[in-house]
Formats: sequence, C-alpha cells, structure tokens
Amino acid sequence: SFPNIIYEIYNEPLLTPWSTIKDYAQHVIPTIRSNGSPLSLIIIGTPFYSQDVDSVISAKLDTAIYGNIAYTLHFYAASHGDELQAKAQLALDNHIPIFVTEFGTVPADGDGQIDYESSTKWISFLSKYNISFCN
Repeated sequence: SFPNIIYEIYNEPLLTPWSTIKDYAQHVIPTIRSNGSPLSLIIIGTPFYSQDVDSVISAKLDTAIYGNIAYTLHFYAASHGDELQAKAQLALDNHIPIFVTEFGTVPADGDGQIDYESSTKWISFLSKYNISFCN
C-alpha cells in the first residue's frame, strides 16, 4: 500500500539465462501486485551481474500484464566502458526501460582508483537518456 516502494527482484543473476529470470518474474510480480503494490516500480535483474540488459530485447515482459517494470543495469566505471554502454544503448533503442540500481566509480572488484573520465561518461549517458539510478 506504499506506492513509493521500489522492488528489485533477482539481484545480479550470474549464470542464469534470461528465460529463467523471466519465468521467475512472471511468478513473483503478480504476487507483489496482489499484495498492495499495484503501481509500484518493479525492477527485474538481468543476466551476468545485471549487465546483459540487451538479453531482454527479444523476450521482454508485457507491461500491459505486469505493469510498471524496468530492467536492471549495473556498472563500475573503471571496468565497464563502451561495450556495456553499447548493450544499454541497444536495449534503449528497442524500448527496454532501464534502471541502474548499482554502480561504482572504481573497478568492479573495488580495488583501485576512481576513474573520473569513465564515471563522467557514464553519468552523461544516464542523464542523456533519463535513466534513473540509485546506489
């Protein structure tokens, strides 16, 4: 009954294919919706640490059935550059709503310096496409 709650289901699937994640979401989302959250945003994890957001393109969930949903993208600026942004761009080009629920300015292993240049590029990308993010 709190519309300001954001649900993130299946955080950072590692070796789980999109078909399995999608099946899980198709079972979990109706439960969330029927228990007082008909309008809340539900963010669905994507394969390989929520980096393969492009894997959703050919089999996204129907928003007419599942409502207010988006797909998770995670990045670490010092580790993930143009290749991951290209995946995100491809997803956006195919009308996949993206929400960044985890990111960092350092390498993905947390060991290293802040990559200011890549971090700025990522924040500019998110701003350009109005992609919401939180951490």
